[in-house]
Amino acid sequence: TISGVAKTTARASWNKVAGATGYNVILNGKPHGETDGAAYTFRGLKPNTTYRVNVKADTANQAPGPSSATKTFKTKK
Repeated sequence: TISGVAKTTARASWNKVAGATGYNVILNGKPHGETDGAAYTFRGLKPNTTYRVNVKADTANQAPGPSSATKTFKTKK
């Protein structure tokens, strides 16, 4: 879910994955950050710009899992 969309920030949240030790957050196809929780705040975004977000669950003993469905949002002007 994408919420709190402003000119330069937005927040993504998702359901936790059993066994996941962290999550890789992908913005427009490129790694943007990692978190061990089920939410992430994007900062430094461009106003009036469309972004695509995916999240991949990570575990301690294997590569990141499959990507989530893509969510699209547009920052405010």
